[in-house]
Parts: sequence; structure tokens; C-alpha cells
Amino acid sequence: MKRVFFLIIILGFILCGKVYAASLNVLSPNGGEEWMLGTSQDIRWDASGFSQNEQLTVYLNKDSQRKIIAQNIPITQGVLNWKVGELLIGTAERGEGYKVEVEAEGMSIKDDSDLPFTILWKPVVFKLRLTVSSPKEGDKWKEGETQFIKWQSKAKKPYRIELYSHDGSKKVKDIYKPPVVLYDPDGNYSYSWTIPSDFVETPGNYTIKVTMAGSSALSPMFHISKRTKTSVYKFEPKISNYARTKHRTRKIPPKFDEMGTGVSPVPEGKMRVGFDNTFKQSGLFGANKEYVGKNYRGVLFFDISPLVEKKWGMLLKATIYVNIADTKWAVGTVASNEWLSCAAGYYEMKAPWSGFATPAELLSNIPRNQGTTSLVKYDGVRSIAINATSIVRDWIKGTRQNHGLMFVGPDESFQENNDHCISLFDNIFLSIEFLEQEN
Repeated sequence: MKRVFFLIIILGFILCGKVYAASLNVLSPNGGEEWMLGTSQDIRWDASGFSQNEQLTVYLNKDSQRKIIAQNIPITQGVLNWKVGELLIGTAERGEGYKVEVEAEGMSIKDDSDLPFTILWKPVVFKLRLTVSSPKEGDKWKEGETQFIKWQSKAKKPYRIELYSHDGSKKVKDIYKPPVVLYDPDGNYSYSWTIPSDFVETPGNYTIKVTMAGSSALSPMFHISKRTKTSVYKFEPKISNYARTKHRTRKIPPKFDEMGTGVSPVPEGKMRVGFDNTFKQSGLFGANKEYVGKNYRGVLFFDISPLVEKKWGMLLKATIYVNIADTKWAVGTVASNEWLSCAAGYYEMKAPWSGFATPAELLSNIPRNQGTTSLVKYDGVRSIAINATSIVRDWIKGTRQNHGLMFVGPDESFQENNDHCISLFDNIFLSIEFLEQEN
């Protein structure tokens, strides 16, 4: 029977006529527990009506013996972590019939366990009875799959299964807590677990802990990952073409230079890159000179926001494909077919386009024909493949701003000659291989 003693404290009864009651109630251990000698366990109690300055003593009782576990413990603390068996003087022996008692110091208010609990000896004996055989070391499980957790034990107690971090130091979630005793006469247990997705944010290593009859065992470390697939996305760019023109005239007597920039009219879906010089001389000894030079640049902007907005995924590869539709190249008035591409390099734009002075950083040169760089190669006769994995990955992560890519010709120095190199590109797209979660 629960013994609860009340202390009636009369404070200023004549002045205010109020009466205050205080009580203690042991919560744990409260009967039936099996605590291993030397393990760490919490003794818990409920206290009401006490001030923060009042203290209690914790006793271990068995038969008629009453031994002190700890003294001067704040009553309102409500818990004492106890190394099982450790007393103020000496050590308790293993056995049954123990109770814990708490008593307010200087008062006749106390309570003890409702029923006895047991102190067990040598937990290693029990641990040897429990072995987890599945998952095995290095197993790879995926969310949504059904796998079997297996262990061996001769115990006849309910079991509990929990998922822990790879080193067994942190509990992740409960897997199974049965309400009844389940016993296999042969000692071979198996639990079918369908792996949920609510805790696997990223692939990770885990262990499984099985507890049975006061004994626990951890599985070897294994791996849980998301159920994934590789998808290929194709993005077509917004193409912008720009031209810069220089007009220089020297006549006798006047001279003038004109510069201008603007949008370069190009058929839809095409990009123009290169330069075009036209130089004429006339008059006595060629005194009258007229030069018109044009530089062409193309800007590609790929809107990859659908990938940026995905909650989980990983970029595997990103490639920009550019087809050379036409190239015209000449030195002076002599045409040549040496050049396939008049785009000599492509740049990362550091700001939105604001003219030919827009800040940009060279990512790679582009070979003029069948050459190869670390990022650029010819994929077939007239198609260029550009490895854009690094910059696209940064766009997705948000570590680099996506202002577009700019393609620049081989010469923008406005030389007074009749050289020209102009390429038209079409069938431009960005291909992305993306690892993502299956629906």
C-alpha cells in the first residue's frame, strides 16, 4: 500500500488562517524493474508543497535494513542519477526485494517504491544471449524497401527495435515496440520492416539496436539511402545577339570616327559570333580611307529553376551542345575553310548584360576546328560539346549567380583590313543528368 505522509505547516494561522500541505511520491523504481549492478539509472520522485531550499535523503531498503544512497538532494529536483548498487557507505549486493525510499530532511514526509525491484549481476551474461544477424556489415538498404531484421535470443520477454546512428551513440527513431510477449522456441527472431522516408534526408550509415530481457545488442553498420533514379533534363536557352560597330573615315581635310552598339538581328533560334572588317581606300595615294568594323557576341541564358526548386537531388553531369550552322572566314579577299567555329571562347557573365563592357570571366577557349580543351570538344563534325557541370552545379546550389554565358569571337581589335570570321550556331541546348528521388 502506498504510504503518503502529510506535514501540516501552520504559518501565521492567527494572522491569515491558511494551512499548507506537502507530499512525496516515488515514481521509479516502483516495482518490477531489473537493474544491472553498476549501470546508470534514474531514481525519480514527485514532490509538491516544498520550497527550493528544502532537501531530502534517498535510501535503499531491503528487509529491515535501511541504507543511505545520497543526502542533501534538493527536493524539487525530482530525479537522481544512480550508479546501481552504490551507497554512501559500501555497495549493495545483487538480489530481489529492494525498494527506494525518499524522505524530506527534518520532516516526517516520505515515500517508498510500491513494489520491490531487483538488482542483477554481470550484465555481460545477458548480452551474450542476444545477437543481431541482419542487417550485416555494409548492407545497402533503400527507403520504401521491405527488409528483415533478424536476431537470436533465448529470452522470453517482449523485444524492442530501434534505429541508431552509425556509431550507436544517438537514437534516430523507434522501429517496433510490441505490446505483448512474443517467444520463438528456437530463439530465431525476424521482424519485417518497410523503411520509411521521413527520416532519410540524405544517404547515411546506421545501426539497429534490439533490446530484450534487459539486454541490448547492436547490428553492424549498414547504409540506408533514398530510392533514386537518374533523369535527363533538356533546357533550351534564351538567345541574345549583340553587335558593336566602328566606323572610321579619313578624308582630306575632315576626319571622323563613330562607334555604336546594339542588338544584332539574327534568325530566331540562332546565335552569331565573330567579327567583320571592311576597309576601302581611294584618291591620290589612297589618301581617302573608310573603315567599317563589326564585332558580334552571343549570350545564352538557361532557366534551370525547376531543378533549383527540387527538395532533394544531385547533379551528375551538365553539357551544353552548340551546332555550327554556318561559318564564313576570309583573310583579306581570300576565303578559307580552315575555321569551323568563329567563337573563340565562352565566358561566365558576372552581371546582367549592359553592353560590351559587361564584366565576365573566361571559362574556356573554344578550338577553331577539331581540337579539344579540358571543357570543350567537338562532338561530331560540326557540333561542339561544352562541359558545364561545375558552373551549373553552383547555379543550383546558389553559390554563383546565373547571369548567362557569353560567346566571343577571336578578334575584336577593329583592324583596318578586310578579314572576317562569322559563325552562326543553332540547335543549342543544355542537357543535365540529375539524380533524384523516385516518386
